[in-house]
Amino acid sequence: GTLKQIQGELPEQWQAELIEDGEGGVLVSYEDNEWIPPSTSTTRVRMQRVDSSGSFLWGPTGVRVTTAEINHGVQASVTDGEGGCVVVWPNQLPNCTYEYRANRINNLGEIVWSDTGIFIENNINSERANIVRASDGHYYVQIRRNLYRIRENGEILRRDSVTLGYPIPDPERGVVLSGKTGTLNNIKLVAQRKDSLGNNLWQEPYVEIADSLYINTVLRIQYSNGHYYYGWSGTKDGIVQLSQFQALRQDGSKLFPQSSLKISENSPIGSPHIIPSESGRTIIIWNDATISSSSFAQMYDTLGNKLWA
Repeated sequence: GTLKQIQGELPEQWQAELIEDGEGGVLVSYEDNEWIPPSTSTTRVRMQRVDSSGSFLWGPTGVRVTTAEINHGVQASVTDGEGGCVVVWPNQLPNCTYEYRANRINNLGEIVWSDTGIFIENNINSERANIVRASDGHYYVQIRRNLYRIRENGEILRRDSVTLGYPIPDPERGVVLSGKTGTLNNIKLVAQRKDSLGNNLWQEPYVEIADSLYINTVLRIQYSNGHYYYGWSGTKDGIVQLSQFQALRQDGSKLFPQSSLKISENSPIGSPHIIPSESGRTIIIWNDATISSSSFAQMYDTLGNKLWA
């Protein structure tokens, strides 16, 4: 088929992020950019919706998330469940600080919350925010150590100070947060579940999922069939950088209570990718540089049994 180039109104487009639109297509958020020598640039966040046949639904150059004529930082987006999305981005202010804002774009590509979006917070950093859609249709936005709960109409309901990240929505309007803690000699993987009022639901201060993580491991976290799956690389059975995974139930208990499951005897291997499947099964995919940079996959049931030969 013919490749589709996502375009904007400026010469260059980058920092693209794709999410499903719930109707067989995708929503693409990206930065529209122009370099102005010798040392300045113009950057605007835009959105485009592409249907299953590859047609652009929001015009040839997409739509802007704000009418404000100010440079933007890297964006994050999530579907609104109705063919549109909510986007979070930082505006670059003149005093080298950043103003985080969010806006909702409906299924027609129209701005919903306001021409310039809703204000969330000012920050001296411009790193990408995290945004997820809760089970009740509201949104959680995390900017560093601040976690916001936002209504569908853009009203900010609450702000909580948190130490963990990687938000994953739970089935009861809350969210699960995860992260690393401990010392350089023993890095631990931990998690905590919060309800919609900001209360912790699991043991204090958190549930410990694993220890002895590799210092530079990437965390892979995926909700699948009622469980929260975690993939990482770390020391196990005296071998460093073994790729492994574990899962938590809704009450914070471990699905595999004896130990995490290692996916290979080979080392070093990075963190596995986790793909939800049906009937309580989960697919694990990993790259093995010890075997000519090969990729492998295996399906597991909730007892930890391998289902593929």
